Amino acid sequence: MGAALPDVERAVPGLARWLQMVFRVLGGFVVTTGLFTVYLAASSLRTGRVAMSILSILALTGLTSIGWMAVMNFVIDSDSKWPLLGLAVLWGGALILASSGSQRGR
Repeated sequence: MGAALPDVERAVPGLARWLQMVFRVLGGFVVTTGLFTVYLAASSLRTGRVAMSILSILALTGLTSIGWMAVMNFVIDSDSKWPLLGLAVLWGGALILASSGSQRGR
């Protein structure tokens, strides 16, 4: 943001505490998204017969979670933008692999 920390704390008292809560909620969201993905991978994706509806749900989940987070971090020029983009690319790659695997299983 280009502002010194003491200036921000003076201008917006309580911001640090609020941000701590925001990032705790964000962490819970990230864990939940990961658990959902692991569940789908351990159940339906392991059979080799992946329904396109499952891949669609995983694609939408990736776009609305890590994809959107990466985009917003580029918008605000965050230090975390590149690691988040890397995770989004990994998610997309996994979807491509799962999709190609489901096409071969038919």
